[in-house]
Amino acid sequence: MRFALCFLLLILAAPVATAQAGFYYPPRGADWETRSPESLGLDEAAIAEAVDFARANEYSGSRDLRRAILE
Repeated sequence: MRFALCFLLLILAAPVATAQAGFYYPPRGADWETRSPESLGLDEAAIAEAVDFARANEYSGSRDLRRAILE
């Protein structure tokens, strides 16, 4: 039973481990890689609009979620 559970967990975890292989993580203390929106096929105006929307609608409650939930 224990072997079957371990085997099942291994099978379920394998796709997650392989999916993370394509992500970019800069080394500690290094500068983050930057790219222009156009080089990624993104609309710069739409990104600016999304950022403005996020700033205008930012959560104003406590950033401490323990406190926010209780309130």
